[in-house]
Amino acid sequence: MINEIAVCLSFISNDYLLMLVAVLFYIFSKRSEHANLVILLLFAMVYKALLKETLQMPAPVTSPTTYGFPSGHINFATIFFGCFMITYRTKLLYWMCPIALALASISTIYLGYHDIYDVILTPILPICVLVIYNIHLKKVDLSNFTLIFIIISSLCYLVSFFALDKIPIDVVIGSYGILGFGVAILVLSYQLRMLMLCMIISLFFFALSGELINFSKNCIWLLAFGSIPFISKIIAIIRQKFSL
Repeated sequence: MINEIAVCLSFISNDYLLMLVAVLFYIFSKRSEHANLVILLLFAMVYKALLKETLQMPAPVTSPTTYGFPSGHINFATIFFGCFMITYRTKLLYWMCPIALALASISTIYLGYHDIYDVILTPILPICVLVIYNIHLKKVDLSNFTLIFIIISSLCYLVSFFALDKIPIDVVIGSYGILGFGVAILVLSYQLRMLMLCMIISLFFFALSGELINFSKNCIWLLAFGSIPFISKIIAIIRQKFSL
């Protein structure tokens, strides 16, 4: 019974589920903060994978993963719940989000995915990211915000290429996802000059891919996340036309 409860609680920090929720909030909400959340979650994937492969701290023997710190789920959940607290600033969220994160952490430890040190230390970096976001980046124009993270994720991609034997899949997904999402936002906002820089970054990704087949596979993530802003725009037009 306890094991089943722990499994259910682990979904609170499930990265796929949280990303889906973030994307749905972005598509059906007019708040630009939800676009920021999608970008921050993708960036969380990038730096988490980069840290894991660089530090190579062993995970508990019961864990299905090779490396422990930082915990991907706790890292993701900290960004997700932290962004909601910053965006809405309600007393209910100030209570619910930390409780949800604590329950997710307990379930992660109980299921043997991570030890207590992984869970305690992991939130430090995402909290730093959230502080920088809240103080400096929250009010930045969305097109500039996306361009900042396109450049940062590209630098992480470059570091992982030269510092590691291979680029971790989460770095690929996060980097290409931010690029695709950002390009779509720049197209919709008619920021054509910024698009030129994004095209250069695309060529840079192509050069590091090694061969056309790898680049084509990676572009799946670029197209997947690049389609989201267009879907949001289409839904907004439909809602406006039919007064929904």
